[in-house]
Amino acid sequence: MITSLQQCLEREAELIEAFIAALADETLALLDRKANEALIKAAQTKEALANDLIELNTQRDEILAQMGLPDGHAGTEQAVGMFPELGGIWERLLRLTRVARDKNEHNGILVRSSLQYTEKSLDALHNITLKVSPSQTYTAQGRSGQPGYGVRSIVAR
Repeated sequence: MITSLQQCLEREAELIEAFIAALADETLALLDRKANEALIKAAQTKEALANDLIELNTQRDEILAQMGLPDGHAGTEQAVGMFPELGGIWERLLRLTRVARDKNEHNGILVRSSLQYTEKSLDALHNITLKVSPSQTYTAQGRSGQPGYGVRSIVAR
């Protein structure tokens, strides 16, 4: 039982290291506004790793239940208390989890900043276009932005 739990924790640590690498790739892609493909790939990698981590969490909870311990963090803490040889890998896993959380929060800030920049740019363009030629502006649905001209569409049908 203890060996299974140790192997599970080691595999979780490996996956979180891979997740951190995917977050680093995502950071680079977010900083390079032209790296759409890299951003998509990083997101897909993160999703796959997150799914694998969920499966490992379930596996760890099952092992803890077989040991008569509660699931999650509390059960793992109890297992480490009973089997000190798990302490090193558990501390590593916790440290990696904190790093991943911090990097993910950083990327969230980058995403929000990019979104704000894009929204401000679109607003500025919209305002410039309205001043230059109000009859030439269009809504997101491809309709004329000029009042009374909602039937004209630039979208091909």
